[in-house]
Amino acid sequence: MIATSCSFCFYLINFYVKYLPGDIYTNQIVNSVAESASNGVAIVLVAVIGVKRGFVSSFVSCLIACIVVMYAEAYEHTWIIPFGVLGAKSGITIAFCFLYFSPSRYFEQCYLGLVMGASNTIGRASTIAAPIVAEMRNPIPMVSCILLCLAALVCATILEKP
Repeated sequence: MIATSCSFCFYLINFYVKYLPGDIYTNQIVNSVAESASNGVAIVLVAVIGVKRGFVSSFVSCLIACIVVMYAEAYEHTWIIPFGVLGAKSGITIAFCFLYFSPSRYFEQCYLGLVMGASNTIGRASTIAAPIVAEMRNPIPMVSCILLCLAALVCATILEKP
């Protein structure tokens, strides 16, 4: 579930950025900067707060940011949208990085290839629907991202320390 949520939401945000009100260039720059910075932040977070807390915090930040984007779109506060995109993209990028960091902490080395391969395959299969959902009318794209973040959040909270 976590792999599905990470992949789907990551690509949904990428596709959805072009439909956000406001300047498309600003929105895309914020999207790209958030992704780049989050990759570096994820490395620090995994060492400082651990995998479980990292997943929980990243899904919570993505969830809150998606709510901010929905609010900004509903009330036409276009200046808030880049901040919402920044938060959503940062949160889901960190979760995606944790998806690649965490298997080595939970599975034996002889199973890592299988686990990561299955996780990657399932995650990528979920991305097929991302551009379709991004094309739907508001608020369906953000609601789907919120629901998947909630489901992944539940799954992340039941992770046990290895």
